[in-house]
Amino acid sequence: MGVDDYPIITVRDGAYERGRQHGEQARDRVGRTVEIYRAAFSNTAGLSWPDALERAAGFARVIGTQDPAILEEMRGIGDGAGFSLEEIVAVNCRTEILYGGRKRGIPDPTAHECTTIAVSPWASASGTTLLGKNWDWKAACRESVIVLQVAQDDGPDFVMTVEAGMVGRDGFNAAGIAICGNLLRSVHDGGKPGDPVPIIRRRALNSTRLDAAFGAVLDANRSASTNYVIAHESGVIVDFEASPEQVYPVYPERGLLTHSNHFTAVAAQVQGIGLLTGPDTLYRHQRVRDLLEPKIGQITVEDVQQALTDHVGYPRSVCRHPEGPEGTDQTMSIASVVIDLGARVMYVASGPPCSHPFREVRLPAAAGEGARDARHAGVAAG
Repeated sequence: MGVDDYPIITVRDGAYERGRQHGEQARDRVGRTVEIYRAAFSNTAGLSWPDALERAAGFARVIGTQDPAILEEMRGIGDGAGFSLEEIVAVNCRTEILYGGRKRGIPDPTAHECTTIAVSPWASASGTTLLGKNWDWKAACRESVIVLQVAQDDGPDFVMTVEAGMVGRDGFNAAGIAICGNLLRSVHDGGKPGDPVPIIRRRALNSTRLDAAFGAVLDANRSASTNYVIAHESGVIVDFEASPEQVYPVYPERGLLTHSNHFTAVAAQVQGIGLLTGPDTLYRHQRVRDLLEPKIGQITVEDVQQALTDHVGYPRSVCRHPEGPEGTDQTMSIASVVIDLGARVMYVASGPPCSHPFREVRLPAAAGEGARDARHAGVAAG
């Protein structure tokens, strides 16, 4: 593992014990997550830490009723890392706390997140489903990200990249289901409390059936708009553009789907619910499609990795780089992931993929001594 590579942490057993192992092994990074969002809640949402924890306590009651095992895992994370349950819940509810209190219809100019690619088996060279994403977020969060391999007693094993202390993000599971997300904004955000985004993603990763993974989004009591791309090893790919009021399904065209941070479904346009997180969203998803469309039928893992290094519109490009003075609330591609569901492997770059090599990470049962540091051919460090 290189000096700048994110730690790969393996946890096992029941919910509380998994959380405790997570918290103990990533104690410093959990602490950094809490520190980052304590400041962000104040700066972005105007909330003191006690106010944020009060909101988190309300979310905890809801999570405990609907997902008691997930709440126990968060309790274990807190105990392992030395934080209260409410502090761990607060960082897991960061989207809802950061943006839920903003005046409805007013986007946050600092909210820039992610470009996603999905490739059907008949569009890929390997005949397998591919899913890729650049995770664009606060540059400071590079100090908190981990790669988590989870062996569950009560659900399928899975792998995900995540901010330490959180229970759900981008990854894939042993049932051949993968999920990636993109921030969306709509005029309906902030109007009601609801299920935190990491909980919805974790429900999808806990699913052994495709319909249950879809139901994690469709049946959720959503309070924040988010895009969820759910892919299955069979080649089924559905992109759910979800607002608190409605979900708009979007499907691949010619076996290729790309997405950034605005609603693309015709129904969403007609209803006029969408807001942009930033102008760059309008070209990022089109850039990766333009790069990959000529290769449909022969798209490789390396092709997806290469598309994610694109610098058109730099620094607010697909491969995003910090701008502005150091110490400001900079954003960048803090991680890049490409998932090959047929091979059950996720390739992870620990920063902008133009300058960070991809590492291979497998499910815990297949990890042996841990994830290999093999650099996947196709994208060299620059």
